[in-house]
Order: sequence, then C-alpha cells, then structure tokens
Amino acid sequence: MNHFSWRESTRLFLNISYGTFLKHYDEIEKWLTNSGKITFEFLETSYVEENQRFDLYAKMAALTRQFDTQFAIDDYGSGYADIARVLRQPTDFVKTDAQLIKDFKQHQGKKLVLTNLHRFLEKKSKENGS
Repeated sequence: MNHFSWRESTRLFLNISYGTFLKHYDEIEKWLTNSGKITFEFLETSYVEENQRFDLYAKMAALTRQFDTQFAIDDYGSGYADIARVLRQPTDFVKTDAQLIKDFKQHQGKKLVLTNLHRFLEKKSKENGS
C-alpha cells in the first residue's frame, strides 16, 4: 500500500485473509488515513471463527464510515467462500470463482446459481441503500 500510486479516481483491490486484517487492523487504519480508496477482498481460503465475527464486522463498518473502504468476498464458489459467507458477511462485491462462470451459459445449474446470486445481491444492495 505504501508503494501504490494513488489517484483520486483509483481504487486499489487488495486480497487479504481475515486473520491478517484483524491482526494488523491498527496498521491498516493508519495506512488508510494517508491513502486512497481500497477494497479488501477476503480470501476464499480464509476462515473467521464465530467468536471473531462481531469484532470483524465492527471494524469493517468503522473503515467504511471513516474512509469509504469497501469489502469483497473473493472467489465465491470455492474454499470457504460459500453461500453462508454471502448471507452473513457485509459485502460490497462478490467475486465469482472462474470455475463457476466457465461455460455457465451451457450449464443450467451454474446459470441458475449465478442468476439467483445476482438477484439476491441486487436486493440486498437496495435494502442497504447502496
């Protein structure tokens, strides 16, 4: 983040694990004070314990209010990036795993999953005023 060339209209997308985000939250907050817009993409290989979720979501909300920070679920459909994560985690983006979108037009199951996910996320976004 220190070496990224910030521009007013530029948003940096940064892959990060939940553990790294929570462990280095104070440093992240300091970086954001002097930088531009960032979207943190939580890795599909990353898992957050139930007892850490409240702290995680509170810190996510604080960064969103203070710095216009956004959050994404990375590679939906692989690893821990499943429907349960989409349902419980506040998120601005859901990035879909390449295997899920590969040949989706010819695969009715994939088409149904992606269409319904899209509808759900649109509805969730409208309800949250996004």
